[in-house]
Amino acid sequence: MTYIAAIGLRIRSQRNYIFAFAHSHIPPPSVASSVPVCVQLFTAVYRTHAAVPLYLHCLDDAIVAASQQQPHLPFQEPVLHPGQVVDIHGPACSGKTAVLSFVTMTSLIPHVWDLEVRNPIALIDNRGEPTLQTPTTVSVYLGGRNASVVYIDLDGRLSVRRIYRLIRRHLERRVVERRDELFAQSQAVLDPPTPEVYHSFTLQCLRNLHIFRPTCPVSFLATVQSLPTYFQTHASEHFAFVMIDSVSAFYWQDRAEDSPSSFTSISSAANLHARHITAHLIHLARRWACCVLTTSWNLTIFSSATLARPPSYPPELTYRPSSLPPAWARFADYRFVIARQNLQQYGAIASGTLEKLRDEENDIDEYSNGPHGAERNVAKRRGRAVMEGIVIGRLLVPIINEGQGANNAVGAMAEMMGGEVFEFGVTAEGIEDRV
Repeated sequence: MTYIAAIGLRIRSQRNYIFAFAHSHIPPPSVASSVPVCVQLFTAVYRTHAAVPLYLHCLDDAIVAASQQQPHLPFQEPVLHPGQVVDIHGPACSGKTAVLSFVTMTSLIPHVWDLEVRNPIALIDNRGEPTLQTPTTVSVYLGGRNASVVYIDLDGRLSVRRIYRLIRRHLERRVVERRDELFAQSQAVLDPPTPEVYHSFTLQCLRNLHIFRPTCPVSFLATVQSLPTYFQTHASEHFAFVMIDSVSAFYWQDRAEDSPSSFTSISSAANLHARHITAHLIHLARRWACCVLTTSWNLTIFSSATLARPPSYPPELTYRPSSLPPAWARFADYRFVIARQNLQQYGAIASGTLEKLRDEENDIDEYSNGPHGAERNVAKRRGRAVMEGIVIGRLLVPIINEGQGANNAVGAMAEMMGGEVFEFGVTAEGIEDRV
């Protein structure tokens, strides 16, 4: 009765219970033979309905605000849940890959790091004299998921070295916070871990990152189709996210195979191909209780003449789905439209503080008068511009309509409910919320 009552707290209707039972993964007998069936069922149902925050407050708050305006949702908590799809839409250098890297980092690290203490911790007794104690471990709060991530890198922009740095710096910050906390509570002095300990634990986290790099639409489809078998061979791991960066990677290749007039039509070859991929992804997300996080390009040049009236938000946050087949445009449950603030998309550098970087690097790179010096400077400035900056965005949620919008591509794209504008910072340390 205890398990049934617990499951009943998570499921609000018989239909949702059947959905959770049918689409949740239960390990094969060889893996779960020692685990009671009721515990397996509860774990599967809980994973299907458990909240999945992105740990980026501006994005999570936007999802909460949008979910509270949709009373038809069957979930008790108005947050992201397994089986749902989030798309990060924006132009080049807008921070899409940075968001995916941040979410990857928070997924790979565990919730708590039990740090082994080899050296005694100095404590100050009541007489003010130092004493030595040697606890076995000290728990360091990290706040992660201790989960695995599948990263389909279609753009080739994923940097494992960057994710390594994100994890390493997060560990270092949390250890410093824990050391200060211990000192404030009992004046205990905790020696920081050695670089070898940091390196070993970071590599341990990175083992849960599974990277795929398809090079064409056919290999992309084959990769998605093979994921259920891949998940089965890694049944001991819990996959929290399937990330795709970016679903627009083969845009020009698909457009060359279709006529320009039929590229965005429902009957186009690109859309039929996208329908196969999205169908497999939806089944995978529901079956294995994971979320799908994608990025997409904004290739349309904005023109105020195309708008009937000025929007109440920055015009660069206007969603223009013409660069995606209809199947991809309707795939996401939540779509964040983001743009880099004060970043001109001409491949060189932005104005303001980033303009200062140009002058500094021109002074430093005196050898840049060579045949490839200008290209090196442009790439270097562009890289530094992408690494840091302010990103603005807003959330779009498709509104369910049983009329023409559900069957008409243009209508479905137009039926969007927008949220308030938010912003966050992109730095070398990762992503920073801005109040």
